[in-house]
Amino acid sequence: MVKLSKHTVDVLKNFASINSNIAFSTGKELKTVSVSKNLMGKAHIVEKFPYEFGIYDLNEFMGVMGMFEDPDLQFDDNKKFVVLTDANGASVKYFFSDIEHLVTSDANITLPDVSCKFNLSLDQLNAIRRASATLKADSLIVKTTPTGIKATVTEDGNPTSNEFSFDVNGTSNNDNSVFKFSISNFKFVNTDNYEFEISSKHIASVKSSDDMQYWLALEK
Repeated sequence: MVKLSKHTVDVLKNFASINSNIAFSTGKELKTVSVSKNLMGKAHIVEKFPYEFGIYDLNEFMGVMGMFEDPDLQFDDNKKFVVLTDANGASVKYFFSDIEHLVTSDANITLPDVSCKFNLSLDQLNAIRRASATLKADSLIVKTTPTGIKATVTEDGNPTSNEFSFDVNGTSNNDNSVFKFSISNFKFVNTDNYEFEISSKHIASVKSSDDMQYWLALEK
């Protein structure tokens, strides 16, 4: 019998925005990767599951979880399904999917050659999202200069694009570097602070807590 913590439920809701497929492992770790493989998330959790299993539609599964106030999960000994039950005796039998048919990843990423680090607050991240929606611009350009780091929301490739810019607190090993994020990949769980690290290989790590981390492939 397993009962999911609020942290794990929040992780699963967040991961469902990245990919509806997910594979659960026996270790206390959850991973997800977008279908295009340009965004990956990893979270440490407190639960330990009895065996590996796959969920094809995580949004649907979380909807089933939401039918109950605090469900218990009883796993089938034959590894075919899980039964969710509540204190009133109501239950749902939910069948697993074959993991080999899902879009998943078991990769462990080590960021090579970190050249830029900075922090964004939740308010700053929300401002980026609002600017992206208002200006209809999906690129966040991060430029390092001898005087600091500047972030700009713009429609990359459009010389007349309206822009929203601000300075960020951080450090860089290389002046005059330019990195481009796709804002549509900013599918992070809400938290007070996000720690960004950018590799010269155009891969970025975003840590939202000691328990959650994301990796993004930057645009060329």
